[in-house]
Amino acid sequence: MASETERARAAGREKRRSRSWPGRASGELPYLSIAASSLLPFDPERQLPVKGKAIDVTVPTVSVGDEWQRLFGIALVDLLKVDVEGKELDLFTYEASFIQQRVRRVIVEWHKWAVSLADLDTQLSVIGFQRHGVFDESQLTGLAVYNRRSDVA
Repeated sequence: MASETERARAAGREKRRSRSWPGRASGELPYLSIAASSLLPFDPERQLPVKGKAIDVTVPTVSVGDEWQRLFGIALVDLLKVDVEGKELDLFTYEASFIQQRVRRVIVEWHKWAVSLADLDTQLSVIGFQRHGVFDESQLTGLAVYNRRSDVA
């Protein structure tokens, strides 16, 4: 019996590795079509077909912290909106120093198939944030707000 990857490859919808932060592989890009959603994990039997030929490409990546510093110097970020389609923990790991030093509040849309709210709480607590509340939640995603602990009254 063919594996999910073999079936996807045969159907032209092979999962692709992504490099979200410089020099670090951070998972897979499951959808090669803009007609699909990243709310659910890849299922080659259910996703829409890819248009055209899929090829591997290498693209430059940037650090959020480096770009912020280049554009705005040492200015603080009042609100960081995060919607990274299942890579929330990667962002909070690789950009921890920037977020800890420069960001006052984070709004994050998390994707439950990739990360739990408890894991977000733990990761953000490590870099000095406390959950303020959850303001929207479905079976697939949620929206939570975190404040830097030094800004919590």
